Amino acid sequence: MAAPGRRDVAAFVEEQLGRRLDPVAEADILAATGCDGDGDDAFAFLEAFATRFGTDLSGYRWEFHHADEGSLFDPGWPFRPPGRRVARIPISLDLLTEAAQRQIWPLYYPPHRPDRRRFDRFHLPIAVALVIAVVLVLARIAG
Repeated sequence: MAAPGRRDVAAFVEEQLGRRLDPVAEADILAATGCDGDGDDAFAFLEAFATRFGTDLSGYRWEFHHADEGSLFDPGWPFRPPGRRVARIPISLDLLTEAAQRQIWPLYYPPHRPDRRRFDRFHLPIAVALVIAVVLVLARIAG
């Protein structure tokens, strides 16, 4: 069987998008699919891609390409989530084509030390607890 070509990958992406690709979408597939801000959708898209083209995504580093979950606001302030600690790298049609042809994720990422601790996820509950504690102390002082 011949290696998948750009047309094969474009057909897959168009199927996922539900519309024809344009040059802007070809340059940034996850933004075009609306997956760049939602990790669940991005992971589902990439899993479907890997299954369709038999691509090993073990070298894929999500934090360079998309957020890990959608949010109406940034609950981690002032701590940045992993996807905002590095420069974003768009996933293009050409990159997906190369991955499909090589059957392995082709990118080498800039060196960085990912911090496995997720202070961005715990900051909001801590802030709420502190506000409640201050309100209780002020109520006790006033009362």
